[in-house]
Amino acid sequence: MAKSTKTNPLKVVPSQQPAVIQTEEASYFLDYGRAATGSSIIGMLLKFNKGDWVAGQDNEELEDGTTLIANMDSLTVGWQRWEDGRPAEQVMGQLVKGFVPPRRNELSFNDPNEWERDESNGKPRDPWVYTHQMVMKEPGKKGQLYTFTSSSGGGKTAIGKLSTAYGDGIRGEHAGEYPIVELSKGSYLHRDPSLGRIKVPELPVVGWADRSEFDEVVEAVTPSSRKKIK
Repeated sequence: MAKSTKTNPLKVVPSQQPAVIQTEEASYFLDYGRAATGSSIIGMLLKFNKGDWVAGQDNEELEDGTTLIANMDSLTVGWQRWEDGRPAEQVMGQLVKGFVPPRRNELSFNDPNEWERDESNGKPRDPWVYTHQMVMKEPGKKGQLYTFTSSSGGGKTAIGKLSTAYGDGIRGEHAGEYPIVELSKGSYLHRDPSLGRIKVPELPVVGWADRSEFDEVVEAVTPSSRKKIK
């Protein structure tokens, strides 16, 4: 199999859409994360992994029902390219800025012969993965920061439902507020009977919080222009 050219460290590249990634108008939160941690992760990485909500390098389990404030302005969507088990390139932008991700065929590495093999089945695995990322925090000015990231269909659905609830809320009585979500889970019966029920993440809105909850993070940051991520 042909080997792809190494492009680490992780870099951000512009898409063919009008939106420009990492401009001076880019999210304070993404810039803060890159400056503080050398990545796009702010605070602890939050994932839904095999039916459990886990955070940090040690995959510390968070209890179902844990409530976090979702910073909807930090929601980014788009593509990440993986290489040797780590992100090597990304084309992502903020939903609040109107970013529209490119189509998969507009990206590089379209030849399956250049793809790495999936260890589970030996088949070529597309290196580009559609991904969502969003900053969350515990209620309270000093609450723990998290970056929720997901590339699963269940994660996409959870973010989609949350976005709908947020859009409805800020058009009404919750203008100037962010939703408080509950870390929850649902399930569905897979069409392959041998796989049984598949657990999926859910982020129901259980309250609202003033955006000032994130002020201390914002004030600590000066936005930068487009750059490579080290």
